[in-house]
Amino acid sequence: MLQLGPQDSQFLYMETDDNLSNVSMLCLYEQTERQTKGGLLALLRAHIESRLHTSPIFRRRLKRVPLDLDHPYWVEDEHFELDYHLYHHQLEAPASWSQLMALLGIIHSRPLDMRRPVWEIHLVEGLDDVPGLPASGFALIAKLHHAAVDGSSMMKFFAGLCDVDAEGTPAVDLGLTAASAGSSSSGNQVWKRALANTLRAPLNLTQSLAKSAPGLIASLSNRRAQDKPADQPAPIPTTRLNQPVLPGKCADGVEFSLADFKRVQAAVEPAKINDVVLAVVSGGVRRYLDSCGELPDSPLHAWVPINVRSAGKSASEEGNRVSAMTVNLHTTLVDPVARLREITSHTRAAKAGAGSSVAGLVTEFSQLLPGAMVSLLSRAIATSGVTSRLCNLAVSNVPAGNQPLYLAGHRCQSVYGMVPLATGMGLFVVAISYNNRLTLTLTSTPEIIPDTDYFCQCLRAAFNELQDAVGVGAAKTRKR
Repeated sequence: MLQLGPQDSQFLYMETDDNLSNVSMLCLYEQTERQTKGGLLALLRAHIESRLHTSPIFRRRLKRVPLDLDHPYWVEDEHFELDYHLYHHQLEAPASWSQLMALLGIIHSRPLDMRRPVWEIHLVEGLDDVPGLPASGFALIAKLHHAAVDGSSMMKFFAGLCDVDAEGTPAVDLGLTAASAGSSSSGNQVWKRALANTLRAPLNLTQSLAKSAPGLIASLSNRRAQDKPADQPAPIPTTRLNQPVLPGKCADGVEFSLADFKRVQAAVEPAKINDVVLAVVSGGVRRYLDSCGELPDSPLHAWVPINVRSAGKSASEEGNRVSAMTVNLHTTLVDPVARLREITSHTRAAKAGAGSSVAGLVTEFSQLLPGAMVSLLSRAIATSGVTSRLCNLAVSNVPAGNQPLYLAGHRCQSVYGMVPLATGMGLFVVAISYNNRLTLTLTSTPEIIPDTDYFCQCLRAAFNELQDAVGVGAAKTRKR
């Protein structure tokens, strides 16, 4: 059996009825003449069946340790049946973007069947009224549990299904068979492993402390010498984004030209694309809250995941490999360029500190705690609302490749993503760059953002304002 690490396990422990740990990806496709007996669903099923060997996620299920005394295991599903994971939807004509978004929110809000491999793929046909998508286009919605993937490994999972051309040239080497999760062990073996891991954890923790103590002391002394009263972080304001999160989630999205983002980035060095994304989200949230008469006097802060996979290993690592930083969005600044510059300065400093011995030690300790303790702490965090005291929202940037991808001869036009929320954090914006396009997708609830279309207008307006301010031409955005 393959045991989950602490980070993967936390997405199981922190899951509640109000906040499921689902990760969903929406892909829009242009319809072609290629058909088969049984229609598009039969074609999709045959294609997926031919690619099941590209990822262990397809055939493995979760086996939890009784009372969560240790982290769960991945085991092969001996009764795997593909049809339990495929769904077909025909929207009422003429199916529009808003209808598609409503369906995406419903699918994302439903729990996965945890008795089976933790994924679903939904085919949505009849998209005749989606701006920019040719008539009779269709969509795929892939939903996985966050215990199995983060943004990077989700893209790897998806790549196994994709081709690089309409002729069916695979996007990954199909000669590489995904590693198996292994067969299930007996209950006695699981109990023995749980006991051994629990007894070994204090010794590992003590050894790590002894090894890291000199660096920890030096780093803390260095920070005390550099700290000034003026450097104290601004308080996290309470906004509508920090209300309790209810079970039903909503989604919406907007599409931009990635080339336009790169022009803004080049005009405001040393900004990165992620800094421009954060600046656009900052401007959009500022506009939205201001229009509601709710813009706080203190700046909003965003929780930003960071992919910590080592160079050259991203293709081989499954699951979650992320750290995070909290970024001041400087929503109190009126000037959009000043906001971008301040955000850029903040992210550079935060990333430089992410590799310090203090941050590294904290990460290492979380890996060394007994599984039962990680379970208890995760549940306490999930229900405490502590997230609202750390940030107002979350923003994640996921690259999906620069070349167009195909599925059984059909070209993927755009990619959007939904992710879990947290108690006290009711907005998560996911940026996905694909084939010279960049999409921003919001995950929220109807109680927190009832007018998602207007929120997307605020994001577009924020980018237009930033682009005009740096003088790099008219914006190219599309509501989708």
